[in-house]
Amino acid sequence: MSRDTGRVEIRDASVDDVREILRVVRITWDHTYRETIPEGVRKEFINQAYSTDSLRHRIEANVFLVALHNDSVVGFADIRSHSSTEAELAAIYVLPEMQGRGIGTRLLQAGIGRFPLSTSHVLRVERDNLQAQRFYEAHGFRHAGDHTEEFCGHVVHVTEMILHLPDSTSRTVLSRGRIWRK
Repeated sequence: MSRDTGRVEIRDASVDDVREILRVVRITWDHTYRETIPEGVRKEFINQAYSTDSLRHRIEANVFLVALHNDSVVGFADIRSHSSTEAELAAIYVLPEMQGRGIGTRLLQAGIGRFPLSTSHVLRVERDNLQAQRFYEAHGFRHAGDHTEEFCGHVVHVTEMILHLPDSTSRTVLSRGRIWRK
C-alpha cells in the first residue's frame, strides 16, 4: 500500500540539481546494493557514472526528471533515447525513506510520457534487486533476458526488462502504472 506523497513536484532537472542528485545516488546505491555489490565497487561506479560532468551531460542530453519534496530532491529518473522507437530507462532512484509513496511511479509515468506511445522502453536491473523488478513488472515491463556484466571489476548478474506500449491507434492511456484502453 502506498503512503501519501504529500506535496511532491516532478520537473526537469537542471545543472543546479547536481549536488542533490549525487546525494540521492549515494544514499540509494548504498541502501539497495550494500548486500550484493562491494562498497569499493559501489563508490568507484558512482564516481565514474555520476561525476559532475557526466551528470551535466545526462541532464542536457536525456529526459532527466527530479522529484522534489519540501524543495529537496528525493528522487530522479534518467531516460535516454536510443532511436525513434527505443528508449533506455537508465535510472530511477528514490530515497529509501520516500519509497512506497508513488514517487517512482510518477517519475516513470512522466518520463515515459515524453516519448511517443510506439516507443519501447528497456532497462537493466541487478538480478537480486527483486523490489525493483516487482516495481517494473507492476508497471507493464516484462522479462527480456538475463546476462552478466563486468562492473568496475565486479561481475553483476543483470535482468533486462522491456515495456512495449500499444500504438496510438488503439487510444491508450498510461494511468496509475497500468495501461487502459479507451
